[in-house]
Amino acid sequence: MSVDRGIYRFREFSDLPGEGDDHLVRWSLWSKGRAVVSHTTALAVHDLGTANPDQIHLTVPRNFRQKDAAVILHQAELDSEEVEQRGGYRITTPVRAISECAAASTDQDVLDSAVAEALEQGMATRRQLLYAAQRLGPRAELGVERALRTGDS
Repeated sequence: MSVDRGIYRFREFSDLPGEGDDHLVRWSLWSKGRAVVSHTTALAVHDLGTANPDQIHLTVPRNFRQKDAAVILHQAELDSEEVEQRGGYRITTPVRAISECAAASTDQDVLDSAVAEALEQGMATRRQLLYAAQRLGPRAELGVERALRTGDS
């Protein structure tokens, strides 16, 4: 069965988990494994908060030169502890996804809900979120601090 142009899924394996993520595998193949699902797309995959991006967000190395109108590319060098391997693609961790969304000035309501759910589900601690945000700069730090204050209310 065809998933996309030149990408196929064997019928014997069509009932395996992750079939809903085929579009993310496609972008991993397109980038030759260099892209990492990130930002609000990662929040949605992790099922954190109310993020519902209309485009795929990918973080790529600074020397990455491919482009496609269907994706939003963010350039950064990611540490191995900021990335998780999934079936056929890589994705930023919940902590990294939250901090990069804060740095990108994602809607505060989206951040608030993602932080609350990450804490509630044990995917992150307050300290981890603050540290990750500090590494990405003042805008990220402010967004995460606001989300944590909202959760305290």
